[in-house]
Amino acid sequence: MSSPVRHLLHKPWTPNVLSRSADSVISAQAERLFRYALEFRESAIVPGNIIGVQSILFLIQFATLNPSLLDAWYLIGVGMRMCVDLGLHQDPQPLDSIEVSLLETRRRLWWSVYAFDRSMSLGCGRPTEISDSAINVSLPTFRIEISATPVEIHGYLQRYRALQIQSKIYNRLNDTTGADGDVAREMLMQLSLELTEWKEASYQLPTRTLLESEWLMGRMLLLRPCRSLPKRTMSELIELWHSALGFTGIYRRLVETNSIFYVQVACEKVYWTGLMALYSFWSLRTGPDGSSDDLHTLNIWVMSERAMGAGKATLLTL
Repeated sequence: MSSPVRHLLHKPWTPNVLSRSADSVISAQAERLFRYALEFRESAIVPGNIIGVQSILFLIQFATLNPSLLDAWYLIGVGMRMCVDLGLHQDPQPLDSIEVSLLETRRRLWWSVYAFDRSMSLGCGRPTEISDSAINVSLPTFRIEISATPVEIHGYLQRYRALQIQSKIYNRLNDTTGADGDVAREMLMQLSLELTEWKEASYQLPTRTLLESEWLMGRMLLLRPCRSLPKRTMSELIELWHSALGFTGIYRRLVETNSIFYVQVACEKVYWTGLMALYSFWSLRTGPDGSSDDLHTLNIWVMSERAMGAGKATLLTL
């Protein structure tokens, strides 16, 4: 086994370790400020108030950066329930019944919490807090009090759109109501087309790493075994394998350049992706009749290392 792969296997890439890998001075200062801020939690985190949602959102962000201190999954659930209680999952009618700035704030808060909920739920393989069919709120315009460029704003909106598509894929393919092989295949093609159209609309954006990872996440959700399609074709398994390696390669580079931001979300997604890689590799290694070829198990590490070092250019050809 090559030394880089051995290094990755024995390195303890856990959320707690990664959350402490930042500069110790900055990390210690952040923890001190966090504990100081908690003294005011009773006056800030109040139900039935937008300020309460904003406070929870700050805690969610801190929790995903420092999972050793807070439970992000629990806080995301609290944040989503607070949003629903305030009706943030529905645009008020008529729209001109509230100020434009308040409407924009409501939308930004909703989609921020939605993004955390979908990212964590899909990464953990857990149910989402609210069905997409119950959501009727437009995306924010980002035209008020924001310094982002139009290209950056387009990137934000495209990521929200990617999460919507991933959520739809996850829920549709796990719905066994009236399950039929032909119907499931047709639905798979429609979802695949929707994801491809999103990719084409996002292709020229500068935030390529983020968008490539969302594309590969979507492909894995499409190709993984699910209730509607428990058995996959060999071509689907091959693409699932390459998508998993491509996603892992992206996050490997992010770790090596210390560019991981939301640590816990990243760890959950990489763990799930590892399961997809192992499943597809083992399925491809075993023939349709259940027999196993002479492929050595440890070859998976060699193949993974080569694939992850292939570079970004190969990812976009998937």
